[in-house]
Amino acid sequence: MSDFYAVILLLAIFFAGLATGGYLSRTMYKRCDDALSGMVNGVRIPLESRWRFVVHDYVGHSMGVTMIAGVGAEGLYVAGQALGESPAAIVAYVCALVSAAFFFFNLLLGIIWMRHFVSVLRQAEAD
Repeated sequence: MSDFYAVILLLAIFFAGLATGGYLSRTMYKRCDDALSGMVNGVRIPLESRWRFVVHDYVGHSMGVTMIAGVGAEGLYVAGQALGESPAAIVAYVCALVSAAFFFFNLLLGIIWMRHFVSVLRQAEAD
């Protein structure tokens, strides 16, 4: 496979993972906004359902986004190793680095947001 086709394929894989992560993140934060506000389509939802939204939607989607980034980083790194000294290997390593940074960022952000969600919902229980 020529370097040109390898670069095109690597970028297609990278951007497909990025688009999937972006879609899941938008969906995840929309549902969490509903859970934190207590309103879905103008209808008040019970606190128990709010907890389920956070646990099911936030934790599930956040883990999915984090895993996509981690697996993508590993796959792109392995692809870079397989390409050897070619210029396409540099593209693979750069994409792997960006994916790894997104993995660690999302992992840290996931913990911070989960603490915030739990805090807000516990406050709602106390009110």
